Amino acid sequence: MSLGVSYLTSPVGAEEKSAGFTVPVSVQKAGGLIAGNKTDGQLELSRNMQVAYYLMDTIGVCHNAIYPLLENSDLWNLLVKLISLRYNIKSSVQDVTKLAKKIIKEEARFNASSGGRSKPALPPMFYENMNPVSRSVFGFGEDALEKIFDAW
Repeated sequence: MSLGVSYLTSPVGAEEKSAGFTVPVSVQKAGGLIAGNKTDGQLELSRNMQVAYYLMDTIGVCHNAIYPLLENSDLWNLLVKLISLRYNIKSSVQDVTKLAKKIIKEEARFNASSGGRSKPALPPMFYENMNPVSRSVFGFGEDALEKIFDAW
């Protein structure tokens, strides 16, 4: 479900990695497990993974590195330290996280101003027809999806 949230809310749309690819957590249990067929934790997972992938793009790290980064959060600090040393700047994980969030908001603002999709929406069948594999329906309406980044 979180992957659907990512596809609907990411400013870059349904591009698996930059959109907040949640499979490492919701299926492969990297860094924990948030069951993909329940609504609990899905919005937060999508939002956090979108930030993580934007952050990885920002510092030039391959998206496949998400697995060790999810398993060992100290690696984020190491990556930022390497970038800081390489470019002789002072930066922290919090700094690059703020930058990633700013990029997400700017992309969303650009999309809105250029006439892009104004509201995240799925056809009714996703809310009505049960997925036989997960035995669930999509559990988030437009209101919840529109507010995914309001916490910032």
